[in-house]
Amino acid sequence: MLAQTLALAGQLDMFLALLAAAAPDMDMTPIQNILKPRLAALVPLIVDDMNKIHEIHYASKHPHLTVSAAHKGVDLTDGTTHIEHKHATLKPVVKINKVTGKRTATDTYHCSVDWNMPLPGHTDVAVRLAKLQESVREKISVDGYLVVEVVRGTTVHEYRLSRLFLLEYLGQHMTRNPTVIVVNLGGAQCKTCGLVHRLRDMAAMSLALTDANTVEKVTVFMRKKIASQC
Repeated sequence: MLAQTLALAGQLDMFLALLAAAAPDMDMTPIQNILKPRLAALVPLIVDDMNKIHEIHYASKHPHLTVSAAHKGVDLTDGTTHIEHKHATLKPVVKINKVTGKRTATDTYHCSVDWNMPLPGHTDVAVRLAKLQESVREKISVDGYLVVEVVRGTTVHEYRLSRLFLLEYLGQHMTRNPTVIVVNLGGAQCKTCGLVHRLRDMAAMSLALTDANTVEKVTVFMRKKIASQC
């Protein structure tokens, strides 16, 4: 889709050059009749690529990866490994005065990294859990991971969460709260080290898990209160 967008953009450049070179008294109607439908065709292609622009940018830094054209399922792959990608921007936490309604930005920055839980509104948690596990396994291969890029200005921190961790962590969220719709993996940025401690600890946990210890370690992790600041 990106190649199609660039090809159409090239055609538009050619038409714009024709317009710029056209004599003032020239009848522009034929050119406009050609230009307008191409503009109309270009817009959905640009939107389509903008939805995946962060994945395209990540793949540009990792040439062995390619971006999936699909909007569901695998985001990035090297042919065998499946990687899910999420991009999050750190934004200042805003406080609202209850009396005046005035909004004031604080010096604390926070990011949201949402994982949408399947089948919202479904009453059978076992069915939802099975669908969740199917979705995670489709998006992330055994040797794959969820990569979270957290951005503030020009600074980017990357966190990698394993499939094993996500299956257990998201699964426990669902069994504890059968009506859950979204699980936010994000948190506040530390003012000292610049990291999101919650994501940092999730990434560290992902490296420590095995099939034998996953349930116990994730259960303890979910009970733990993680300080956002060093």
